[in-house]
Amino acid sequence: KLPPLLAPRERRRVPPRMVSPLACHGAPWLDGVGARRDFCSRLFVGCVGMLLLVLPYAGSGGASGSVALDGLRLKGSWSLASDLQQLQQQPQAQVGTLVAAPAATASTAAAVAVATATASSAAAPVAEAVLSRDAASEQRGPPPALEPCPALAAAQAPAPAPAPPAPPPPPPAVVSASGGRPALPTAAPEGPGPGATAEVLKEVGRLSQGISANCNKWYGDAMLVNQRNNVVDVCTPSAQYGSHAYCLERIPFDFDGRFLCVFEDAELANFRPDFDKRPDQPFHSMELAVQGCTPTAYLKSPKKPWGWWEKKTLETLRTKPALECREVIEHPVLVYTLWNGPLVSNMYEGFHDFLSLFEAVLTLKWDFRDVEVLATNLLSANDNFYPLFEAFRRSFAGRGIRHGHEWYKNGTCFRRIALPPSPGLSTLTVNGGRSGQTSCRSPVISASATFIRGLFPELQHQPQIGTKAAGCDLVLLHRDSGTRTVESYGIVSQVNAMLTTRALAGYNASVFDPRGAPLSRALGVMAKAAVLFGVHGAGLMHVLFLREGSALLELFCADRSRSNGHYRTIAAMMGVSYSFRETTACSGFTKGSIAEAVLSIIPKEANLSCGRRI
Repeated sequence: KLPPLLAPRERRRVPPRMVSPLACHGAPWLDGVGARRDFCSRLFVGCVGMLLLVLPYAGSGGASGSVALDGLRLKGSWSLASDLQQLQQQPQAQVGTLVAAPAATASTAAAVAVATATASSAAAPVAEAVLSRDAASEQRGPPPALEPCPALAAAQAPAPAPAPPAPPPPPPAVVSASGGRPALPTAAPEGPGPGATAEVLKEVGRLSQGISANCNKWYGDAMLVNQRNNVVDVCTPSAQYGSHAYCLERIPFDFDGRFLCVFEDAELANFRPDFDKRPDQPFHSMELAVQGCTPTAYLKSPKKPWGWWEKKTLETLRTKPALECREVIEHPVLVYTLWNGPLVSNMYEGFHDFLSLFEAVLTLKWDFRDVEVLATNLLSANDNFYPLFEAFRRSFAGRGIRHGHEWYKNGTCFRRIALPPSPGLSTLTVNGGRSGQTSCRSPVISASATFIRGLFPELQHQPQIGTKAAGCDLVLLHRDSGTRTVESYGIVSQVNAMLTTRALAGYNASVFDPRGAPLSRALGVMAKAAVLFGVHGAGLMHVLFLREGSALLELFCADRSRSNGHYRTIAAMMGVSYSFRETTACSGFTKGSIAEAVLSIIPKEANLSCGRRI
């Protein structure tokens, strides 16, 4: 539907690779800005002449004739007869058309003649200039015949066939000076291909066939379908072109009222982004207006409490007889605050944010390439984001991520604008996810990891990770700050020594420090890892990118105990085997004890798969 009240103001545009024929034949004033400039200059000369002719007569209270210019009636007689004749002969597509008003009566003509005689001395210069220009126009005769326009012929020529794309080069290992975070590439990546949403949904459906019905309703295709079908109307259309506001509730969830709210044909009435308060504290004040729809009883008295994220927008929803749009955004838009903003420094919390956006696109069946994200607490585009943010950028590279300082102005109208569920919770936390109570595989989580890997074609150009081309990597995730640290390089040396003595030289242990490493390198390392081990922390979120059948060893010490089941949950969701070791102080872990634990969990089938290229 295309509501007329939302139709953007028509603008005269020259399509790409097209040149107006008028620009080739000595008539630039008929084309675009030139037309308006020349028309205004003629109008100005005419108005000055009229004023000089009419002012003396206006004082005597007489009547005057008129000329209509696109509905604007200008008092006084106009002597630019030749201009009128020329403009009336032009095509209707020109900017304006002059139409002579009904002829003045005899008495009016006589009065004008008196006024003309009275003002003749003042109007002589203008009248002479007008008459001389009209005479010169008559002497020019008919316009010359038009000749072919080279620019037009070149523009209408068929475009040359595009050259085949060159393979992407390996990403530069550039490290910024701010906290060891990698500098993001300056060129925007291509992002998902056409039909990516449909392909992801197909993969989720395929994986969901191998899990139980109970797991499916929490983590699989059934979860998306159920939310799609649980529609709570907020404002229902009452006219042909009425707006529609509704929320999709996720059932089951850990609490009632987990909503994804959508507004179709809505106007941005007021907005204050997060950075007006504190960039690191999720908050927003976005008020929307709708037209031709009736608020429901649920909106006035919700049976389930709104989440903190959508609450403000729903409680301040305005209804108007008609929207007043300064511009109309036709593509779908997601409005979201990063729970881990503004720098996405914590990979675990940052992936919650990614997952909320990812699941919203799947639930609404929007095209990744056509969705724009308005991240309310990102201050500006810069290179200080942590590596995971590159997955955000590439996922929505088609329309991009709009930062807080780039927000749309009040009065902007949106065909479809949605608020994903409140940040801070997601499929990772549902059903006791933080305490590690689930043992279900998650098709949605697995599909998200596959989707992210597909955003990095440069992985195909990376060299083999590890010292042996056919070996399997045992990767220790390095952590060198805070109380939860171990002697990473000493432990790895001990593991490699034990691999040699036990005739397991086909394996190789190494340390991976994610700080300063682009996400593409982290993906490559995880794809070749048979075992990932390390102290509990957000870096273990890299378990998401291990291949099915790999193993995770989590070390608990200091202020974290095994009651923190974040990564036990994700390992189960991804089909990765899980084990842990726990001690009071991190110094209680010996090199030998950790090395022994690592060797004991090497997957038996590792030799068959670790050496293959991704």
